[in-house]
Amino acid sequence: MNVTLDDEYQDSRTVGALVGALALWRSLLSSDQQAQPQQLAFSLVCPSEARALGMAAFLRLNPACATTWVNYIHADPLANWRVQGATRLEVQSLQNLEGLFTWLRQAAASHEVNLTDLTLG
Repeated sequence: MNVTLDDEYQDSRTVGALVGALALWRSLLSSDQQAQPQQLAFSLVCPSEARALGMAAFLRLNPACATTWVNYIHADPLANWRVQGATRLEVQSLQNLEGLFTWLRQAAASHEVNLTDLTLG
């Protein structure tokens, strides 16, 4: 039997991969922080201001999103705009982290932007 893994979900180098959610969950467990409210901080890069504003507006529609903001990036000529934000502060579960990772990864793909950072904030 030949089994191949989808890199989008399994490659630990891919921001938003589900193995990243598992790693965050294991980190919370090992530090005994799983019962403490946590939030995810995220960052996406966009090729235009319009794309960045649209991405930020889309993210704000989800009740899990607490805040977003858009910044101009002077140093990167190919991705001039960054959308940053955070999810609501809440006690996380592995299932919730996987849902947030999937939502952010799919949102980035559907808006043709790059998810560049996703960490506990």
